Parts: sequence; C-alpha cells; structure tokens
Amino acid sequence: MITRYLVTLSISLISFLLTALFFIDRALAQNANTPSTRPETFIMYCPPPSSLKKNEVTLTWSANRNLFQSYETSFATHINSFSGAQWVGSNLGQITCVYQTQPAGTFPILLIFHTLTIEPDSQSLQKTQQKYCASNSNAECCPPTQSAWNPNQDGFRNCHSTNPCACPFLIRKKPKEMDVYEEAEQLKSSLNSRPSPQQEGDGS
Repeated sequence: MITRYLVTLSISLISFLLTALFFIDRALAQNANTPSTRPETFIMYCPPPSSLKKNEVTLTWSANRNLFQSYETSFATHINSFSGAQWVGSNLGQITCVYQTQPAGTFPILLIFHTLTIEPDSQSLQKTQQKYCASNSNAECCPPTQSAWNPNQDGFRNCHSTNPCACPFLIRKKPKEMDVYEEAEQLKSSLNSRPSPQQEGDGS
C-alpha cells in the first residue's frame, strides 16, 4: 500500500517537474531568439513655466510628477519665465532647469531632473530630435529648435534661452527584462487559455 502510494507520488512529481522544465525550456528558447534589448535614448526638455507646482507645506516646486524637483525653500508665489539650464558631469551628469520668479527679490527656482542624463552634445541631440519629431510631428518642440547649449567647460555646459525647446537633453533607458520564470508562467497561461481542437470543433 505504502509502496504503491510512493510510486504514485513519484510519478506525479516527475510529471510536474517535466512540465515545469518544458515551459522553462520554451521560455529560454523564446528569449534566445529575441534580439538583445539595448538601452534606448530619449529626448527630454525642461518643463514649461506653467507646469510648475508649489508644495505649500515644504515650500518647494516640482513638475512632471516630481521628475523635476527643487530642494531649496522658496518664497516665490509665481513663475515668470524659463531662463535656461545647466548640465554638470562627465559623460553622464545632472540637469538643472532655471526659472525666474515673482515677487521681485525672490531667488530663481532650480528644478533638478531626477536621474543622470547624457552630456547634451549637438550631434547626438540633433539626431535624436529628428528621430523623435519624425514620429511625433505635432509634439510641442517639433520641428526641432536650434540647440542653445554652450561648449563643455571643465564639466559644465550652460544653455541660455527663454525657450525650453532650445535646451533639450538625453536620457538612456534600458527596457525592463522579464525573469525567465515569469516568461514561462505567461507562456503556460497563454497555452492553457487556448481552446482545444475538440472545443473548437464543438463550437463550429
């Protein structure tokens, strides 16, 4: 009795393992046939002055779902205009967007982008802008505006312009890679959701 139970249990366990290995193998094969996912480069711009919002508790400003954030206490009540941007780094660096404020005597708002960015050199910017505007012709900064970025000076680049579209910058984002076991589970679910040939025949 016990021997028969153990044999049945072993068969069930082996069947489960073979099924699991089948789906993992399918997922690995599918992953192997997929071209390697390379990081993509995206064009970004400082937010327009009208999009900045003030937190009345922390007295800081932010925009674009806090992708741009100030960290200094500000007593300004209104954003007058965009006045330029600065990039600091070596190949990768930090972007700061600068805004003039009201009332008179209040300090400019310095909005810092939340992640490191690629150095904004003219050649890379032009190529990425053209590619972006080719598929987003109605976007706010299309057709591309002439870049106002100055040459690199000891790790600093300044962009003097009242137009955010003249101070573009680049970020590089790697597509999310799915775990092989997640792929196997998705593949298994998709196969299980398909009707069997008999079910298809019954429905006709």
